[in-house]
Amino acid sequence: MRQDDSGCADDELAAAVLGDRDAFDQLVAEHRDRIYRFCGKFLYNEADREDAVQQVFIRAWKYLPRFRGECTFATWLCRIAVNVCSDIGRHLQTEAALVVQTLEDTVDSVSRGPSIEDQEIGRQMIEAVRRELGELDATMFGLHYGAGMSKEDIASRLGLSSSGVRTRFKRKILPVIERVRRDFL
Repeated sequence: MRQDDSGCADDELAAAVLGDRDAFDQLVAEHRDRIYRFCGKFLYNEADREDAVQQVFIRAWKYLPRFRGECTFATWLCRIAVNVCSDIGRHLQTEAALVVQTLEDTVDSVSRGPSIEDQEIGRQMIEAVRRELGELDATMFGLHYGAGMSKEDIASRLGLSSSGVRTRFKRKILPVIERVRRDFL
């Protein structure tokens, strides 16, 4: 059985191309760590890298019948990873800009009522929360608390599952908000 320079056996690859899910799962197991490290060159947030790796293998499975073998399987996966990371990067930049604008709008609307001291505390709290959250979580924080979007709308807008968004709020975002609130009050 011949192997390419990534250690990928031709028989495994051929079986996966023909739709053998077990063979594809073996390819995923062989290449997952390499693709994770590769995505780390483009995405610095661990959750974003995990999302990217998942998307790479979803796309690889979808487009595997189109794999022509003109390059190694590992190279082909890296090409997919570049595209996935670019998509995520563009998405995060757009959402980050929206979050910043939303947070600024929130601070501006709050600033019309409370004292200057309260306004400053509010700004500092928002900044503290944003600093502690990763890009995606900060985006969700801004969309929910700044723009008033529901978690379901956030999931739809960001292309995530509703349960995934609810889980991120429960496990990551809300604990950070509570910790910052305790630190400031």
